[in-house]
Amino acid sequence: KLAEVKDASVYICGEGGCDWIFSSRFFWENHIRHYHRSGKPFSCPFEGCERRFTGKSKLELHIRSHTDER
Repeated sequence: KLAEVKDASVYICGEGGCDWIFSSRFFWENHIRHYHRSGKPFSCPFEGCERRFTGKSKLELHIRSHTDER
């Protein structure tokens, strides 16, 4: 989890001490992507895999390489 969600409409960055606040998930994810993750905020959850992706759908496709799902 990258941020603490105070309520349904407020997102706080929290990454590395950053305290920026956002009113939409879109702008929060964009901030994380460009200021903290060099454009790739989605990381592979499999141990030993360091791959990162620009979008959730690309990560989901990659995860299939670990699970042999087609």
